Amino acid sequence: MASLAKTSEYEAIVHWDPQSCGDAVLDRCLSIWKKHAKPNRLPKRSDFDIRTVAPFAGDLAIVSVGKQSKFRFELVGSHLDEYAFVPQTGKELAEVYRDDRADFGESLAILFGQVVQRRCPVLVLIPSITWVQGLQMRFLALHLPLSLGGTSVERILSVLRQEPITPVAHEVF
Repeated sequence: MASLAKTSEYEAIVHWDPQSCGDAVLDRCLSIWKKHAKPNRLPKRSDFDIRTVAPFAGDLAIVSVGKQSKFRFELVGSHLDEYAFVPQTGKELAEVYRDDRADFGESLAILFGQVVQRRCPVLVLIPSITWVQGLQMRFLALHLPLSLGGTSVERILSVLRQEPITPVAHEVF
């Protein structure tokens, strides 16, 4: 089921428990998650073999779920750090997304909280957002709940595909 989340900065299309993502990398991650998901058992971080995710490791983040919905970036790929303009590994969500990006961070915290509660994947499309330094971006993200023991969500594996939106030059005839 898709829903629309909207802030003053951007609109996001949210698909809970998607069947496909429309992106080869995200579809691969989703298929691994579904292969290891069983009734009453969530996949583990170790279900994602490093050889399988290595080609797109720069687009991955592993987020730990703490008490009172505190989220901390355990590991963040190099591509994600480039787009955030700040190293994120080891930092809490609120440390990375603050000041002019606090609204985005709050929205992400709410989304992560829902992933923990619902215990299912979520696909998020943000068709256009003004990012740091005025850069227009398109984001497609898959957030997958992971468990250490199989029942509660202790980690979220996030895979983000982003691209700058470049204005199309129009020819004058």
